[in-house]
Amino acid sequence: MEHSAGVYIQTVDGNGFLSWPGHTIVLELAFWALSFLLFSRKFSKVFRSRFKRHRYWYTAQKYSGVFARNAQDDLPTLAVVGIQHVVGGLLMTVGALRSDPHMWRHGLLCEAGYEIADLILMRLSLPPYDVSFKKELTVPIICHHIPGIVLSFAALLSNLHYNRHLRNVGVWLLLAGGLTLFGGFYTFTLDAQREIKKLAVTNVLTTGFFLYARFWAFPIESYYLISDVRTDPSHSSLTLYVLYLSATLYSLFNVGILVDVIPQTIRCTLRAFDGVTSIEKEPVPPPKEGRMKRRRSSIVRALDSLDMHQHARSKSVVEKSLENWEDTRQTGIFYPQSGLSAMLQDPKKQKQMIDLQRTK
Repeated sequence: MEHSAGVYIQTVDGNGFLSWPGHTIVLELAFWALSFLLFSRKFSKVFRSRFKRHRYWYTAQKYSGVFARNAQDDLPTLAVVGIQHVVGGLLMTVGALRSDPHMWRHGLLCEAGYEIADLILMRLSLPPYDVSFKKELTVPIICHHIPGIVLSFAALLSNLHYNRHLRNVGVWLLLAGGLTLFGGFYTFTLDAQREIKKLAVTNVLTTGFFLYARFWAFPIESYYLISDVRTDPSHSSLTLYVLYLSATLYSLFNVGILVDVIPQTIRCTLRAFDGVTSIEKEPVPPPKEGRMKRRRSSIVRALDSLDMHQHARSKSVVEKSLENWEDTRQTGIFYPQSGLSAMLQDPKKQKQMIDLQRTK
């Protein structure tokens, strides 16, 4: 549909220009971003409350996480992000297997919407990032999210989603990423003392799949995609530059994740053989709930100390008043420094104080 201002907006399902009830790229992007914002904030808390009922919740706190410094805090994050990756990845996989570019682009916009929402959640420290987050992952995550958002518009506006190599790239990045996240979730539920062999095998398989998807399938499909764009005169040089930038930033993200997971995989494997190698190279900080308990206990100790101080002070005042009262009974002189002097002039109060002194 042509507007009076001459503005054209391409529809998501490729049926021409904006015509209701078709959805625009921007509208669907906003839909996925808002959906993930609401899903993440709600289900991060739901998953946390559900996971607490299981033994693996307390097993996970022994490990350092992928995104959080403690794996216990990572479990809700891995569940939320993993579900999003699997949903978007399945849309892409169906589109790739059926050679359906329109189905595939729904998965692409699902991922781009997630990336916008994820940057907002991370910047505002909202669930699931309201924990001790690894600040060193900020740059790799930006390297992952920015090209995904930019590439979405570049690919859809230039009809690159009709290229099967781009569809394969999306599958290997998104669906494989979701499976890797759930593999990491499973490793955190295994006890290194009793299930070390299972833990080592799972780490090796997960890392091996990550290596294949990100360092074999992704580079090959990216190479064929860029070659197709370079030889096709219908694509602009700007599209080619966006592909170069996206491939570079995705590669940096992959390297950043690899640097984090390879050493831990090696330590788990060594532990399975010698039984003594430490899985964590440094002490794991307490999870969110542990920090809250420590904070509450420190507050309680401070209040107890204050209460004891006030109690001792009150006891001192009462004892001093009783001494003054004893002197008063003997001399008949009231001491104005005693806060109870006026009260002690009352005969009933005098009897009560005498009884209290005898009891003492």
